[in-house]
Amino acid sequence: GGAGDFDAALVVKMIKTRIGAIRACYERELRRNPTLAGKVTVEFTIEVRGNVSGVKVTDNTTGEKAVGDCVANAISNFRFNPGPEGGSVSFSYPFVFAPQN
Repeated sequence: GGAGDFDAALVVKMIKTRIGAIRACYERELRRNPTLAGKVTVEFTIEVRGNVSGVKVTDNTTGEKAVGDCVANAISNFRFNPGPEGGSVSFSYPFVFAPQN
């Protein structure tokens, strides 16, 4: 969404680059609750300058607000260079978390 033009592959690449910080959000809570699992969907806007704004959790099935808040905070620190052309762009991205065996 949004008026700008931006390659979604760049968003996926950024998420893959920063997945350690996002996974740490889940793993921190997993230590308290070993059966913790679920999906956190985060909506955010990439501004023309490349900064991220309007980050919000739109779905969190983990039952742990702290996981969603931490993931949203990690995404709010993303910076894209260059940013979208022609205006800001909004994305929604689901993160699925499950304990590793």
